[in-house]
Amino acid sequence: MQEERSQDDDQFERWYLRHVSRRNDSLVLHGADLDADLHTTGLSARYLRIRAVGPGEEQQETLAENLLARHPRVLVRGDAGSGKTTLSHVLAVRAAQGELDSGGLHGLVPFLLPLRTIMSKGLPLPAPGQLLSAAQVSLNEGQPAGWEQRVLAAGRGLLLVDGIDEVDADRREAARRWLGELLDAYPDTRCMVTSRPMAIRAAWLEDTGFAEFHLSPMTLDDVRAFIERWHAVPRPFGDDSRDVAAMGEALFVAVAQRPELTRLATNPLMCALLCALHLQTRGKLPRGRVQLYEAALTMLLDRRDRERRVEGPEGVLLGREEQAVMLQHLAYWMHRNGRAEMSREQAVALLEEVLRGMPQVRSRAGAEQSLRHLLNRSGQLREAAAGTVEFAHRAFQDYLAAREAVESRDIGLLIGRAQEDQWEDVIQLAVGVADRRDSEELLLGILRRADREPRYRVRLVLVAGAALEMSTRLDPALRQEIVDRITDLIPPRTREGSAELARAGDLVLQLLPGPQQFRWLSPEARLVVHTAELVGSGSAQTFVQRFTALPVTDPAPDDAWVPDRPVFSLLLTDSRTTGPPSADLPAVAHHTLEFTGTEDARDLSGSADVVRKVICRGDATAPPITALPVDALHGLPLLHTLEVVNHGLLTRLGGLRDLRRLRTLRIRGCPALRDLSDLEHSSVMFLELDRDPGLAVLRGLAAARRLRVLYLPHPTGEFSADSLARHLPGVRIRAGAGFRH
Repeated sequence: MQEERSQDDDQFERWYLRHVSRRNDSLVLHGADLDADLHTTGLSARYLRIRAVGPGEEQQETLAENLLARHPRVLVRGDAGSGKTTLSHVLAVRAAQGELDSGGLHGLVPFLLPLRTIMSKGLPLPAPGQLLSAAQVSLNEGQPAGWEQRVLAAGRGLLLVDGIDEVDADRREAARRWLGELLDAYPDTRCMVTSRPMAIRAAWLEDTGFAEFHLSPMTLDDVRAFIERWHAVPRPFGDDSRDVAAMGEALFVAVAQRPELTRLATNPLMCALLCALHLQTRGKLPRGRVQLYEAALTMLLDRRDRERRVEGPEGVLLGREEQAVMLQHLAYWMHRNGRAEMSREQAVALLEEVLRGMPQVRSRAGAEQSLRHLLNRSGQLREAAAGTVEFAHRAFQDYLAAREAVESRDIGLLIGRAQEDQWEDVIQLAVGVADRRDSEELLLGILRRADREPRYRVRLVLVAGAALEMSTRLDPALRQEIVDRITDLIPPRTREGSAELARAGDLVLQLLPGPQQFRWLSPEARLVVHTAELVGSGSAQTFVQRFTALPVTDPAPDDAWVPDRPVFSLLLTDSRTTGPPSADLPAVAHHTLEFTGTEDARDLSGSADVVRKVICRGDATAPPITALPVDALHGLPLLHTLEVVNHGLLTRLGGLRDLRRLRTLRIRGCPALRDLSDLEHSSVMFLELDRDPGLAVLRGLAAARRLRVLYLPHPTGEFSADSLARHLPGVRIRAGAGFRH
């Protein structure tokens, strides 16, 4: 409708938009012990685009305004620290600055309503004409009478409702009715609502026309860009910009090399905390992971809500240690039982157990109410599927389990599990949180097991070596014994030694010498790189790439040794390269290869040491195949990703169980392939299909013990996400284009 505007309207609106821009263009790290200039920082300078996933849509980079350009009403769910509030502030600032140009968004007037502020003060939910006062906009008494109503009636309103989850549970339904009535009165108003995932039921706003999206973790590329932005902003203490940029690069290397930091950094809040702590300490993170986790837990379990004045929206106030005790109990139970998740009923039963020893909490809240608080407020737990509870961050689960193990004096259990991959981080962190007596008992027990059990010797010695850095106080003789044993293994002296070390996985990357310890790419350095290549993970590739700065030969003639072909192939590899090698690089320099049939597959053997990804693509010029030529693939020890594309007659995969490092499998354009039983004993964790699976395919997938994520284009009907979840317990169903590997 045509808007009637007065000079007073125009003047006030210009003032209001400047006010919104100034007020919201800042990022506050609530709960963190930081210098003043790091605690509050410019949002525009450090904001990074966040990805969001919606039902039936491909994963996409989200400028939030792009969502609103396609969907006038959007509900955005996200875990603690995933960027919901930041997204709201960015949208408000860009609207105020006239930077929303797509999808009819230009000229919108933002109304940012932090519901935690409104509800914590006992204020009524605002009617039109009260939006600015509810949002505590100063000088709102100067607004012309009826201005808000005129803006909304003209369809120029942008309503940003932040934090439905921070409203008391018994008032959320009232908030839903308020929002519905407001949008009924002004149907052309664009609106975004944010919430943590499980605070409100599925399709909570569907009847009012809202499309739902979920914020996704950042990729490693996102993390690099995030860190670069944080270290590109001028600092008030006058550091040289080149020094600050170098600090940022050092932080990214640390994040990429250390899996526990990688997991943390994919969450924007945790990544911001890492950056801020790194800058505040002029390039040094807390002394160890224990201190980092403690700082983060203090922020998430206590100070973040307290500083934001969020007081018990679930009807209970739980202190930091009270929440930690409950979370420790859940985390340790999951580790002892080899579980990645638990039923909601099991979580309630476990909390009943721990509350029997916490009468001061039990008098205020029962197990069900405590679980609801932990799901919605702690940032640690989430409900991955209906009735299923898991930890949002595996890194924190490991840390909390370590605390519980030490407090329970379960040192013997930790020693007995030391060779198991899933206990690796728990044991290291247990050494960090234990007192001197317990940490020495744990490390000495691991070494004695290494002596008694030769098949685990290397693995156990590496576990003890990796844990050594976690202990600040240790008997010098025990410390020296561990150092001596590590020295016998690292650096590797033969290719056979490299292979033995590589079996320990990412753990060995923490102990291998870096490029700073070599003057040139000597035989010793090449064996270090070869060890990392055999590990084959993303962290290993990042480790290898750090060696690119080393010269291939030493300037000194006596040391000028060059092998016939490079064993450091990843140094020369572009992961996007496919097809035949270029004239500038030898064939071994390409770790992604493509072939069309059995004849071409014979050529793979010449690149056995370097290939990490293979594309088997159908070609009209090649004879059709009915079975995958797995014999050629068995000679590729680093094979991580396999794509099978456009083979219309292919009926079986076969032989996948022998591809021990294969993690990702994509199958497209293979309509005859209806039997995936070969996945049963394979190591495939991520599977992408281009169509809904039939029952035969489902039976094969149900037997795939290691499968964790299944991507489908648009799962519907009999093969909807919910239906598939019942057939495939423990497998996450995702809609969209698949993986970014």
